[in-house]
Amino acid sequence: NILPHSLHNMAARFKAVSRHMVQLTEMVILASTIAPYTNGYRPVVVLHGVLSSSVSMTDLVQFIQMAHPGTEVLNVDAFNDADSLLPMWDQVNGVQAKIQSFVEGAPDGVHMICCSQG
Repeated sequence: NILPHSLHNMAARFKAVSRHMVQLTEMVILASTIAPYTNGYRPVVVLHGVLSSSVSMTDLVQFIQMAHPGTEVLNVDAFNDADSLLPMWDQVNGVQAKIQSFVEGAPDGVHMICCSQG
């Protein structure tokens, strides 16, 4: 490796941020595409991807709330970062526990926007 350690770390961080920006852009495009075809504003559950956290979904949550004021959005804060590598069934049960009351409060259902983890 010819890069000094600090430049290597900066390049790795830039690559990670770039990857998250691409994912966010894809989600915004998807949300913008389907929004005109929805019948009402159902609550939205947002779930981050592998090796990420709910913090990475903050921009998407804000976009939804700006595009559809009054829409309830649950940004699932569970299995963040390295915890996203825990056994999948543990995560399924944990996420279910986090979203169950939110989903039960929406008799017409919810929309879910999930990255690779979801």
